[in-house]
Amino acid sequence: MKRKTGFTLIEMLVSMVILVMAFALITMLYVRASRIRTQIIAGSEVQGVLTQMVQAIGIGQRNDPLKNLSSATKIYNHPKYTTPTTIQTLLMRASNALIFGNLNESMVQYYLIAPGLDSGSPKTTGSDITLWYAEGAYSPDPATTMTWHSLDVNKRVYLSSGSAFTFYDIRMKFPNMKDPPDAADSETTFVKIHLAAISADPSMKNMAPVIFETTVRARNKLSF
Repeated sequence: MKRKTGFTLIEMLVSMVILVMAFALITMLYVRASRIRTQIIAGSEVQGVLTQMVQAIGIGQRNDPLKNLSSATKIYNHPKYTTPTTIQTLLMRASNALIFGNLNESMVQYYLIAPGLDSGSPKTTGSDITLWYAEGAYSPDPATTMTWHSLDVNKRVYLSSGSAFTFYDIRMKFPNMKDPPDAADSETTFVKIHLAAISADPSMKNMAPVIFETTVRARNKLSF
């Protein structure tokens, strides 16, 4: 009797099941690896944008050495409004606004954490939070006298809640431990910049925020 060569139907079905399972496993691993790679790239991009923002404040992004926080000889207080509107409410908050200047430079530097990245101008509400910059002579109402520009010109990241400025004295403590100082407090010397952000890419909306934090010492003329 001749022995049959070839595969039975059951053997072929088993082989097909094994191939399908192997293909599914390879596909799952590829998708997972691709997702991890995308998250790493997005995280690196967010870190790069935050680094540029902090550098713009701390050491300046222009050639003028007087327009950065490390050269500031005065940190201004936050404007007070009897009937604040729009971004004026944010300028009143020390955690949202950083205003400083150098006595040898007529222009004052304004930095503001506020929504409005998608629309191109600061807003009071929204999740499209970014870091805004404006420059001009010190004004009691900079909200209406100056033009604000986002430091994220390519609209790549959204700042998360918790992004803030914090002011400290020379001992790295609040002059009044019960109430944080206003930026114009005579003892305020250090500014902590805390930025947290995620990618503006909709597919990355669930990514964990990337955090960048640093402390910059202004050149206040203080007695030690």
